[in-house]
Amino acid sequence: MIYKSHAKVNLALDILGVEKNGYHLVQTILQKISLADEICIQESGENSVIFEGKEAHLIDRNNSTVTKALTLINPSKRYTITVKKNIPLGAGLGGGSSNAATVLTAINQMEQLDMSNSQLCEIGSKIGIDVPFFIRGGTAFGEHYGEKITKLPNLKWENFYKVLIIPHIRKQTKLQYNKLDLSLCGKNKNQTKKMIEILKTDDHSSLFALMHNDFETIASQELTEITHALKADYSILCGSGTAVLGISNNPFDLRELSRALPNQHILSLLQ
Repeated sequence: MIYKSHAKVNLALDILGVEKNGYHLVQTILQKISLADEICIQESGENSVIFEGKEAHLIDRNNSTVTKALTLINPSKRYTITVKKNIPLGAGLGGGSSNAATVLTAINQMEQLDMSNSQLCEIGSKIGIDVPFFIRGGTAFGEHYGEKITKLPNLKWENFYKVLIIPHIRKQTKLQYNKLDLSLCGKNKNQTKKMIEILKTDDHSSLFALMHNDFETIASQELTEITHALKADYSILCGSGTAVLGISNNPFDLRELSRALPNQHILSLLQ
């Protein structure tokens, strides 16, 4: 069987503090997007995990989220899992967490384990903070470290044009958190609340002007250059970076963007 393993963007990300264990307290609005890896799961004589794609060599498959998911769900049968990577690594799009969630959900179905989403989320949270979101999918609100997920009405943004700008530079989430000045964070909590209220209405168009991400407080000159070149009506850094989401009422000129940002990967999103 082949499964789609979708990426995500954060439409809001407030960093509220840090606990003694080093984990940061956050609140965030997450949205699944069309960009996806492809995961093929086949019965086999032994468990094995294979990554394909131009960044596959950067992944330690023995310590990957897919291997951890397979180990934790402990299936009765053995599987070969092949992951075709389309979601860039270290860009804030949650590819590794999505892969883990997809494997947990798929094995649960294939082996008829009858595990609830809550049970899968409990396992997933041991692998990565974002895994529970990918088990739930759609549009959601994340609290605590981000692993406590509340489903929200699905975002209505079909009539808007979306584009991802993905720099070749990759950044580790942990290192990005360590760079934060917490005195500059958590200033936009009320905007997050307003965004949630807007999602409960029929018209979501006013939500995009409220988008924010506390990781933009440590954003580089590169982010400024990308935002300027985008000329989007709205834009936001994805997760801890480095990808940038642009949203506009009118189509993006992808050729012009390619000329303005020659060293970036540019991807038009369908949803």
